[in-house]
Amino acid sequence: MDELDEFWEDLLSEDPARIRRAWGSLTDDECLAVLDHLRHMTEEAGWEPPQQQSAAAARQVIYEQAQ
Repeated sequence: MDELDEFWEDLLSEDPARIRRAWGSLTDDECLAVLDHLRHMTEEAGWEPPQQQSAAAARQVIYEQAQ
């Protein structure tokens, strides 16, 4: 498994510690791109329900950390 696969596995794990660790590894520009992708995953058609749930969990952890 490469680093990118590991990153997404952690980010979509629904485990807050793994999500925070993955999120903390990003640059500011990468954060914006990942947030946009997570938004697409949760709000647009074409994603499976488990993928949408994992993306929503990641967004929640990220937003809670930002407060």
